[in-house]
Amino acid sequence: MSGPGSILDRNRENSIEAQIQLWRAMCDKPKSIRKYMTDDAIIAEPDNQIYSPKTKPTAKQHIEDFEPYTAYRIHGDPEFVEVDMMSAALAYRVTVWRNGEGDKMIPTEALCSSVWRQGAGGEWKCCLHQMSKV
Repeated sequence: MSGPGSILDRNRENSIEAQIQLWRAMCDKPKSIRKYMTDDAIIAEPDNQIYSPKTKPTAKQHIEDFEPYTAYRIHGDPEFVEVDMMSAALAYRVTVWRNGEGDKMIPTEALCSSVWRQGAGGEWKCCLHQMSKV
C-alpha cells in the first residue's frame, strides 16, 4: 500500500533526504562522506573509475582522497524504486561544480543512480553511487 505515511512513502522520503545529505557531504570533506556510505560500498565516478573494497585504491581510500565539489544541483525529483522494505534505488540528473583556475567554476553534467540500505538503527546508507557524464 502506498500513500502518505506508508512504508513506501517513508522509504522514498528518507532515501531522497539521505541522497541530499550525501551530496552536501561531497561538497564538504571526506569524513562527512563516510557517514553516508556503507563499508562495502561501490563508487563509479564520471571518469570511468570504479572503486570498491576490492579495488586498488579501495573505495575507502578514494573517499579519503576525494576532492570535494564546490556545489551541486539535482534536476527535478529523483526517480525512486523500492528494492525491498529496507532498501531503495534512485536515479536522477545532477550538475556538480568544482573550482578551476581563478574564479572559474567547472561544471559536470551527469546521470546518477544510487542504492540505499536502511540499517538496524534506521539510518540510510549508500551502498552504490554511480555517476555517468552526459
